[in-house]
Amino acid sequence: DPLGAFAVAGASPGPIDSHLAKAAKAGARFAEIYPAAQIFLASGTVVHEAGGGEAAELAFAMASAVAYAKALVEAGLTAPEAFSRITVGLAADTDHFLTIAKFRAARVLWDRIATASAAPGAARIEARSSRRMLAAQDVWTNMLRLTAAGFGAAVGGADAIALGTFTDPLGPPTAFARRQSRNTQLVLMAEAHL
Repeated sequence: DPLGAFAVAGASPGPIDSHLAKAAKAGARFAEIYPAAQIFLASGTVVHEAGGGEAAELAFAMASAVAYAKALVEAGLTAPEAFSRITVGLAADTDHFLTIAKFRAARVLWDRIATASAAPGAARIEARSSRRMLAAQDVWTNMLRLTAAGFGAAVGGADAIALGTFTDPLGPPTAFARRQSRNTQLVLMAEAHL
């Protein structure tokens, strides 16, 4: 996700177009070797973590996806191949209704963009739990926050969900924190049938 990395850094070490072209050329060579691999992550989480709203997060993710698709087409992939190699990344937080709506809106936006680009196909969406929603003072409440985020992402239709640990605001996770993160996802999947 070069555009997301540049947004976090606040600057690009050179012309952004040249960085995208180099990444796309490397990705096109990679696509020949690994035909099912994803090349770019068009993530809006950088906007979310900076305090942006859902509309801004979706706008950044979709604009990144279009930029990546253009770069991949210029590197020699067809439009359908290019769009199929891009994963959209979004943040999931405690407001599960808003998370569900955001993920469903992402699918609609992707469909519009891909269809207009003569590359119809379903979006591949990755959900990551929001870091800004986690409390540093009483980390145990973060278990509920992460569960709500995982629920919203699953019901919203995320293809992949990565929940952080409830101790993330305190530093590197403990073995117990990692186990709880994994178990939260397993309970939502196996016992809540999401």
